[in-house]
Amino acid sequence: MEYYTKEQFDFVLTQCPTSFGETYLNVYTDDKANAVESATKVMKYGKSCDMDFINYNEENWNLYYKALNTALLLGVFGVATVMIALVILWNIHMSAFDQERGRLGVLQALGVTNREIALRYLGKGIKTGVISLLLAHLCLGAVILLTAGGFRGLSGYPWGLHVLVCLGYFILVAAVGCGPIWELKKYTPNENINV
Repeated sequence: MEYYTKEQFDFVLTQCPTSFGETYLNVYTDDKANAVESATKVMKYGKSCDMDFINYNEENWNLYYKALNTALLLGVFGVATVMIALVILWNIHMSAFDQERGRLGVLQALGVTNREIALRYLGKGIKTGVISLLLAHLCLGAVILLTAGGFRGLSGYPWGLHVLVCLGYFILVAAVGCGPIWELKKYTPNENINV
């Protein structure tokens, strides 16, 4: 690889203006110099020699911001999807509770405490959360294996954030599973039996 100073490059261009043909040049400037002034000088010089310039630094930043926007958009879609799924799960649990209210009223009349019923619903919520997280991670692993060919490229992955998101999701699903407990406390055993 050859390096030319500005003076050497000017000399070659004046002696042999077409000697380079279509050539790609890397232009290095002083790191201590003002980046905007250096870029302006290089662009002016290039235009005087009929050259087209691509600023890879700007291209990289544009690519970075496009990727960031895409990631944020996917994150918003993910949050919206989780919220919709939680609303559906809430409605399923409340519907099941309405169907079981008579049976729960009989159990309450026989001496089963609200705490025991709450533990049953909590167990269902925990089971739902564990199963959904396992299925999601199995699907994620399959996608990574199919697209990337392995898990080697995950060294820069934010595992701490991943664990926090999974923990938050698990707590939300368990809380949704406990939703009927709050409804159960509103009614007496007689009201539950006479549904």
